[in-house]
Amino acid sequence: MDQHISPITPFSRIGRVLFALNIIGLIALVAIGFYGYFVFEGSIPTHFDFAGNPDAYGSSTIFLIMIPTLAIAPILILLATQYRYTFINKYPYLINLPAFYTYIPKIPFEKRGYWINKYFEAVLAIGVFTTVEMILIMWVVYLGTIEEVLPNWFLPVILIMSLGMIPPLIYYFYKLSQKMKKAITE
Repeated sequence: MDQHISPITPFSRIGRVLFALNIIGLIALVAIGFYGYFVFEGSIPTHFDFAGNPDAYGSSTIFLIMIPTLAIAPILILLATQYRYTFINKYPYLINLPAFYTYIPKIPFEKRGYWINKYFEAVLAIGVFTTVEMILIMWVVYLGTIEEVLPNWFLPVILIMSLGMIPPLIYYFYKLSQKMKKAITE
């Protein structure tokens, strides 16, 4: 007897585009990091205070260190999405949305893949957003190295971007739960 919660179903076009955007974003992040490493020589700012002024100096290897540091979250999101059915079918408790976890077993088996993909499309959208933030951080550090000061808009923009992502995400998962609930009754 098959113990899977869901059949393996490929992503929709939206999911494939979001996956590709995550990959492209990671490539851009790596490119900016390597570019910064090879362009700057000698002592460069490696840390900035809250006012955006450099308060520590070092070598351009900081750009190489930033690549894996900033890429951790986007890579984890890509891996989680790539292996979504392994997670769902072997470790369903890792999906930490009570409504989703409650409704998915009530949906006919052959239709569950659609809903799981919808859930992970949101995860990919988070990945795109996060990758854009990481690229922005890398780019601003690059600009700060050139100008020897970070732009004054940097911190507010990063905070607004981070906090601004939460309400639409909550709303999306709420609507997804409502649609799943409706699919159960149909």
